[in-house]
Amino acid sequence: MGPLNIVNKMVIPLEDKKAWIFNGDMFDVTMQHSKWVAKLGAKGYDFLILLNRAINFISKKMGKGPISMSKKIKNGVKSAVKFINDFEQIAADIAIENGYDYVICGHIHQPEKFNRT
Repeated sequence: MGPLNIVNKMVIPLEDKKAWIFNGDMFDVTMQHSKWVAKLGAKGYDFLILLNRAINFISKKMGKGPISMSKKIKNGVKSAVKFINDFEQIAADIAIENGYDYVICGHIHQPEKFNRT
């Protein structure tokens, strides 16, 4: 398979365009300054995933489709929505400043497609 390197960010040339790929921790103030909050959030998120599996099992038995609890919670909490919007704007601004055509960031797990204007 060859050598494997773990890096915080990567720029991949795609024909005449560039894709910027990164985790996103660099933009998360909680990750940088309040490690205990980040750890608590990670534990809560893990629990939410387990709970979501149980709910989706029940939902499937009732003939309904899957439910994304994390998406519902993120979309339902104003501060989370503001954080996501700020996060996306900062990443997009930096990408534009550096001439990147695509940004792939997995930190907030909220897919979004932006077009350059």
